[in-house]
Amino acid sequence: MDRKQELTIKLQRIRSFMQMKHIDGLYLKRQDDFAWLSCGGRNFVGAGDMGNCGLLVTFDGHHAITNTIEAPRMLKKNT
Repeated sequence: MDRKQELTIKLQRIRSFMQMKHIDGLYLKRQDDFAWLSCGGRNFVGAGDMGNCGLLVTFDGHHAITNTIEAPRMLKKNT
């Protein structure tokens, strides 16, 4: 299974959970959650539970959310 297939399966699981819990979106920012959904990506520079970038999953899409300072670093790190 490649990363795209893995991501598709994980997004389906999250959206099923969202539907079951009647929520419109799920925001993942913890390092372990980010790594799981991004199939091994990193969202941190230093130590700690929370990363510098979060992932928002809705029924219509999924988005990476960070500040303008961290955005270039995250793009470079995860490509």
